[in-house]
Amino acid sequence: MPTTDLRVDYEALARLHAALGPKLAGATIARAHEDLTHQIHAVAIAHAACGFEAMAVAARRIRRLSMEVGLPEMRRAADHVLDCLQQSNATALAATVARLSRIGEIVMSEVGAMSLPGH
Repeated sequence: MPTTDLRVDYEALARLHAALGPKLAGATIARAHEDLTHQIHAVAIAHAACGFEAMAVAARRIRRLSMEVGLPEMRRAADHVLDCLQQSNATALAATVARLSRIGEIVMSEVGAMSLPGH
């Protein structure tokens, strides 16, 4: 089973914290994690149904949310899904969707319990 080393961009989290304050930043991160879970699930469902446009919409949303909450590896995985869709590369698409799902599992199990730096 491939492993994924998840790195968190603490600068992005600190910017979010500075802009919104601790309470609102925490709520924003929690909502983003919920939305990421939903969007990753949407990618998997769309992939199974060959719903390529729906996959692209969900992958773009994952990309934006990942940048907002400091998850660069998830952003890269979403970018790779979009690249595979653009290239119509079904084999690579299946692999990148699986990678995105693995990263999502890690994020929801490990990163969801993390707090912002300094708290």
